[in-house]
Amino acid sequence: MAHGVIRWIDIPATDVDASAKFYEQAFGWKITRSETWPSYPMFMDSEDRVGGGFDAKLKPSEETGILVFILVDSIEDTLKDVEAAGGTIVRKKTLIHEQVGWRATFRDVGGNVVALWERPKQ
Repeated sequence: MAHGVIRWIDIPATDVDASAKFYEQAFGWKITRSETWPSYPMFMDSEDRVGGGFDAKLKPSEETGILVFILVDSIEDTLKDVEAAGGTIVRKKTLIHEQVGWRATFRDVGGNVVALWERPKQ
C-alpha cells in the first residue's frame, strides 16, 4: 500500500457537466462516467497520475474548496496521528462503497479540510 500518497481529488461543482467540460478543454483531462455514479463525472489528469471527480454534493466555499484525498493504511490510526499533530477530526470514518472503501475528513493546523481514503482489504 502507498500510505500517504495523494490519490483522489473531489472538485466541488454546481454543474458537474460544465466543470468536466471546462477541465477537459482547458487542461486535456480525460473525463469518464461510471454506471455506478452517473452524476459524478471522474477525471484523470493529462499524464494519468492523479484522478478525481466533480462532486455536486460539495459546495464551493472558503471552508472546504477542493477536497484532496490522501490514501492511508488505516483511517483510525491516521486520525490519531492527525490529532497528535494538532489537527481536528471533521468527519469520522464512513463507508463510500463496499468496492471503494472508506473516507474521513480532518482540518489541518492551517484550517484546511483534507480527506483520508482507506481501500478495502484484498
